[in-house]
Amino acid sequence: MTDFSEINPILKEDFEYIKKNFDWNPFFGKTVMITGAGGFLGGILAKSILFSTENTKVIGIVRNIEKAKEVFKDFHSKMPEFIVQNIENPIETEEKADFIIHAASETSSKNFYEKPVQTIETTVNGTQNILKYALKSGAQGVVFLSSMEIYGAEHSNDEKIAENAFSTIDTMNPRSSYPESKRICETLCAAYAKEYGLRAMSARLTQIFGAGMDFNDSRVIMQFIRQILAKNDLVLHTDGSSAKNYCYSADAVLAILTILAKGKAAEAYNVAAEGTYCSIKELAQILVKKYPESSLKFEKNSGEIYFPKCAINLDTQKIEKLGWKPKFSIDEMLDRTIKYFASQQERKIAPKGTI
Repeated sequence: MTDFSEINPILKEDFEYIKKNFDWNPFFGKTVMITGAGGFLGGILAKSILFSTENTKVIGIVRNIEKAKEVFKDFHSKMPEFIVQNIENPIETEEKADFIIHAASETSSKNFYEKPVQTIETTVNGTQNILKYALKSGAQGVVFLSSMEIYGAEHSNDEKIAENAFSTIDTMNPRSSYPESKRICETLCAAYAKEYGLRAMSARLTQIFGAGMDFNDSRVIMQFIRQILAKNDLVLHTDGSSAKNYCYSADAVLAILTILAKGKAAEAYNVAAEGTYCSIKELAQILVKKYPESSLKFEKNSGEIYFPKCAINLDTQKIEKLGWKPKFSIDEMLDRTIKYFASQQERKIAPKGTI
C-alpha cells in the first residue's frame, strides 16, 4: 500500500480535493507524460495523478534528476518514471504516452529580459519536440501550458478577455520573448491538430500559486509571502497598478486535467478564478491587512524585466462549460500558501528589500 504519510498536511488536503473532484476514468490504465515534472506546477500535476489513481503510469521529463528526487521526496513510495533530458532535444524514449501535459517552461522574468534567445529556443524547440513525440506515440491528447501574457497589455480594468481576443505585443522588446514564444507554440498546437489530426490544446494560465511552490520562487507573490513570514515590509518597485486574476494550484491542476480529458483540438482555454482580479498593490494591501506586522512601501526602480503595466481579467466561461469550477478565493489561496510554508521546517527567509 502506498505511504503518503510524509506529505505536508496542507498539500495532502489539496490532493484529496483534486482526487474527489475529478472523473479519473479517462486515465485508467493509461500513461501520462508531464514535461517539467521537477517544477512547481508539473510536480503538483504528477503528484496529483499518482495520489489519485492506482493504475495510471506517470512519466516525468526533468533536466535535473537530483532536484526532481527532492521535489518528490514526500512521494518516495510512488514516484514517476523519470526521463532526464533537455526538451530542446528530441524526446529520448521508446515508451509511448497516451496523454501529455507540456509544463516545462522558462519562468523567470529576469531571464525573459536578459536571456531572450534562450527563452524562445527552450519554448519553441521544446514544444516542437513534444508535438513530434505525441504524433509518434499516437497520443490521445496534449495540453500545452500557455500564459495570460499572450493577450498583451493594452486592455482596460473593466474588460473581460475571452479566448478570441486579440493583442498587441512589442516584438522589439526582448521581454516579449516569453509571450511571443508562447503564442507561436499555441499556433504550433493548432497546426498539428489541423495537419496531422493531433488533439492538441492550450491552457492560458493566469498567475498560479499555492502549497508546494519553491520557497525561493522569484515571482512577486512568493516575494510577498517570504516577507510576510519574516515580518518584513512589502516593498514595491513599481506603482503596483498592474492587475490580473489568480488561481490556486489545486484548482489549476483540475483545470488542466479537465482540458486534457474534455477539451477540443486546436482550442485554447483561459484558466483563472473568478473574483480574484486585483492589482499588485491591492494584493499587497490584502496581505498587510491580514498580517499587520508588515507594511507596504514603494521604492522606485527599473521595470525593464517586468511585463508591461497591464490589466488582464480573464473570461473563464469557455472552460467552465467543460465542467470546471474553481473553489478557492484569493484569501483562501494566500492563507493556505502561507500556512504551508509556515509549517515547513527547512526554509530560508529572504532579506528585506528583495521585491
